[in-house]
Amino acid sequence: MNIGRTLVACIFGGCLLANAAEPGAGILVDREGQVWFTDSVGGVWKINPRGEVTQAYKQGALWLALDLEGRYAQSKPERYQRVTQKGVKPALLGSTSGPIAMCAEGEVFYAASNESGPLHILRLMPNGDNFVVAKVPDNTKGVKLRKVNGIAVGADDTIYIAGNHTIRKVTKSGSVSNVIGPLATLDDCVKANGIPKKHRPYMHGMTIDASGTIYVAATGCSSVLKVTPDGKMSTVLQGEDGWSATGVAMYEKDLYVLEYKNAGSPNKREWTPRVRKLAADGRVTVAGTVSATSRK
Repeated sequence: MNIGRTLVACIFGGCLLANAAEPGAGILVDREGQVWFTDSVGGVWKINPRGEVTQAYKQGALWLALDLEGRYAQSKPERYQRVTQKGVKPALLGSTSGPIAMCAEGEVFYAASNESGPLHILRLMPNGDNFVVAKVPDNTKGVKLRKVNGIAVGADDTIYIAGNHTIRKVTKSGSVSNVIGPLATLDDCVKANGIPKKHRPYMHGMTIDASGTIYVAATGCSSVLKVTPDGKMSTVLQGEDGWSATGVAMYEKDLYVLEYKNAGSPNKREWTPRVRKLAADGRVTVAGTVSATSRK
């Protein structure tokens, strides 16, 4: 029995408790240095190397993945939505039901759950087949996991998943272990308005560099965390004036951070996105901002 197909059917039948009412966390950088990011209100935006911000697609998405080789350019979307038109390479994939990540071999990884069963990490093949990689244990105190906020693929297709309070590592053999957490909060937490205390630090989108270091947006604490392979954690970027990080992406040695103004507001129109760049030398600049007028 292909359990993956059963879970996928459950996703589109409404079994997955995904929270669509949240700011997007999708951000990536392509080979040309173009930054693509999601806007929960205005679709998908692009920042070119000259710093010009344009609306690339009106299709909504909360998470993104880049199919560099176009393996999914002709396929019929199932778990994801193909943002780029059929046949366009590289293909840009989007998701509104949960985070997605693509490995170098062209397989998409994601998480799925239902009301009664456990949380599974699944692998989607370009031909449409789905396979369960691992079953993720429940949180401490028997609290069942229903969703993840971020997912990333490291070396050897090792998968990392972010929850509100933890980052877990999932190996190809299916073993699951904690990288950090569960965290009650952060020492330097700058609380994001509207995000309940029980959800903080609310770890969200993440990425992994070539050394195996994890960068993750701690949305509930308005910051970006760095976690080294030996488990040492530090804050590398702090939010300011109501801005809070939701997603991160690496390009060469620079870190690009998707941030939202008023990320905890119940009014989507108040979720104004921007991208900041943390250069390898520590310099922080604003790469681009989506204005309120351009989203209309």
